[in-house]
Amino acid sequence: RAAVREIRADHDRGARELALAALRALHTVSANTTENEFRESARALALARPMMAAIQNSLALAWSRHLAGSDHKTAVSEAMETIEIAPEGISLAGRSVVPADTVMTYSYSSTVVELLSRIQPRRAIVSEARPLGEGLKLARALSHGNGDADDAAMKITDRAAVVGGAQLGVGLHSVTVHTTVRADDAGRDRRIARPVPH
Repeated sequence: RAAVREIRADHDRGARELALAALRALHTVSANTTENEFRESARALALARPMMAAIQNSLALAWSRHLAGSDHKTAVSEAMETIEIAPEGISLAGRSVVPADTVMTYSYSSTVVELLSRIQPRRAIVSEARPLGEGLKLARALSHGNGDADDAAMKITDRAAVVGGAQLGVGLHSVTVHTTVRADDAGRDRRIARPVPH
């Protein structure tokens, strides 16, 4: 119950970080639980932030690993490992579609911070994301050793990308990347949306 309250009240960590916190909480109780207690504990943690799919999907991953034959503790450990290594896969896949020049993003996402910290674009434009200012938090995270992090509207020139928050899926992670490329001298843009698999 304390973990549920903590996750519900936490507005500082990103979705992936909270998903890992939920799995760690489930891991601590998983060794000595019955099937029903394990399911109810996972359900309570998933409902701590019902609009945050990453938490629900990570707990669903642990449950599916358990249904596939793993004991409670092993199932949760396997789910945690999958989510902990996700930034590696996202970063590798993201390098092929996220330009190194200018990137625009909105609000705060720990996965986007991880991706952009690895790719290190020349310029990151981050909207403020009022009223809570999550974009300012992202801009500060990106500005530490990662070039400029502007709080400004994006003006598309030759090549730029908009990187949205990542959604954790059951065993899959993706970042939707929209790349806008000037197609010809007439100034028409071509928009390409590509999911980045893990």
